[in-house]
Amino acid sequence: DYYARGLDYDRQMARINRAAALPEKPSYEFSSETGEIVLHFPRTFLPSEVAGSIVFFRPSAGSLDISVPLELANDMTQRIRTERLVSGLWRAKLSWTSGGLEYYHEQELLLE
Repeated sequence: DYYARGLDYDRQMARINRAAALPEKPSYEFSSETGEIVLHFPRTFLPSEVAGSIVFFRPSAGSLDISVPLELANDMTQRIRTERLVSGLWRAKLSWTSGGLEYYHEQELLLE
């Protein structure tokens, strides 16, 4: 079991390091006017070659966590409605694959 956990850790660190090495990082912006989070995805990828998901993790209440499939528009953005996300601190955990490589990026979001 210890060996398997070590391999999982190594794989996760490789995903994180791969995402950190990108010249452009994923970023989010919240629009209270439209009630959406807009994911801006790195333009070094093609939308048709990316598969993955975003987990919106609520540190104070795990029962509020939700997962959203990654569905990028041609302009490398994704709009996410926030009616299921209560105000406060969230952690967006983005996992994706492209070209046979896995990536992971995490960012804190404050929804007002």
